[in-house]
Amino acid sequence: MKNEHPNIGDDLVSIVMPMYNSEKFLSDAIESVLAQTYKRWELLITDDCSTDKSRDIASSYVKRDKRIHLFNLERNSGAAIARNNSINKARGRFLAFIDSDDWWYPDKLESQIDFMLRNNVEFCFSAFEYADQNLNVTGVSFKPIKISYSSMKVDCNVGTPGVVIDIKSLGKVYMPSIEVSEDWATWINVTKKTGYAYAINRPLWKYRSVQGSLSSNKLKLVKGNIHMYRSILGYSQIKSFFILIFLFFPHYFCKRIRNKIDALRYNKEHTRHR
Repeated sequence: MKNEHPNIGDDLVSIVMPMYNSEKFLSDAIESVLAQTYKRWELLITDDCSTDKSRDIASSYVKRDKRIHLFNLERNSGAAIARNNSINKARGRFLAFIDSDDWWYPDKLESQIDFMLRNNVEFCFSAFEYADQNLNVTGVSFKPIKISYSSMKVDCNVGTPGVVIDIKSLGKVYMPSIEVSEDWATWINVTKKTGYAYAINRPLWKYRSVQGSLSSNKLKLVKGNIHMYRSILGYSQIKSFFILIFLFFPHYFCKRIRNKIDALRYNKEHTRHR
């Protein structure tokens, strides 16, 4: 497909980070970007009106590395709007995503960019490790080699900080302004274009489990899923509940069981090699 963004860097990765009251873990996330073996990147941080020291911490990194940029929203608007602001500023061929409390392995970008270029892949994601607040590994989430558009509509098996998208061929990808599951809705829209999302099935990043985070509020997630089915996929209320009960929940619980089994094996293997 013809490049619709001729001014973008052919090998530059634009890393999108939303930030809100992230002072406790922000440095870990930024340091993991600085440690990447792939050096052609820009980090675009959008602050969603933080009231702690997050902005000061981010500003100190802006002074330290010219590849890091900080933008500020005028009012608190949520993760989707914050991400979209950074996406709008992106100059790279590739879009990558990291949250302000997550952490990347040093070869994360290099592995994915190499995989995408060698295999002509437009949408790539990876397996990841679950971790506690100190980044100690507590589990793992392995991934299928590829996920189709049809499967993506049933459940999201893609972690946003593991995603890299080639916007040279797809164009810029923006997130819908919904409070919950905005990333899932985005990956549905992307796989509608690409047909599949392809995975590197080894952990390239850590998902830090933070008590009280939005993703830990299961009831809110269920309500968000219903809203996503209706607003993004256009399902009726009845169809949305049907999909949730008979497709989403069985798939979700099977995934949870599989993750627990994988975690036991994975943690045992790691313990043996310590």
